[in-house]
Amino acid sequence: MAVELILQNGAPVLPRWFVRNGWELQVDLEPGLNAVALVGLDRDGAPVGQDSIDVLYEPASAPFRRGDASSDGQVDIADPVRLLFHLYAGGVELTCPRSADSDDDGALGVTDAIFLLRYLFQGTAAPAEPFAACGSDATPDALGCAAFAGCGG
Repeated sequence: MAVELILQNGAPVLPRWFVRNGWELQVDLEPGLNAVALVGLDRDGAPVGQDSIDVLYEPASAPFRRGDASSDGQVDIADPVRLLFHLYAGGVELTCPRSADSDDDGALGVTDAIFLLRYLFQGTAAPAEPFAACGSDATPDALGCAAFAGCGG
C-alpha cells in the first residue's frame, strides 16, 4: 500500500515528499483549523486505508494590544467605532484583526464592540492579555496581525 491521496479540508492537495531520516510530507495549510487526511490506495487506485489529523495553523503575529482596533496605542471610543465600521460599513481595513477581538473568542463581531464599550463606560472586566501592554496572544485562533503601529510595528 502507498499513500497516494492527501485531502485537506475535504479537497485533494498536491503534497511534497522528502526523504531524510524517513518519509516527510509537506502540505500548505490555511490559517485556522485544517483537517488533513492520508488515504492509502492499492495498485488499482482503490482506497484501502485512511488516517487523519486536525492541524491548527496560526500565522506569525506581530505584538499587539487587545481592544486597540485602530492600532494607535490607546484603547478608547475610536476602537469599537472602527470595528463597527469594518464590520458593517465596509472600506475600513484592520491591519491587526486580532487586536479587535476584544472578547477573545477568535472571531470578529458586534460582541467585540459591545465588550469594549462596556469596559470603557460601565467598568466591566478588561479585555484579556495582551491588554495592559503590547504582547502576543496565548489563545490560538485564525485571526492574524500583520502589523500593529501602536506597538512600534
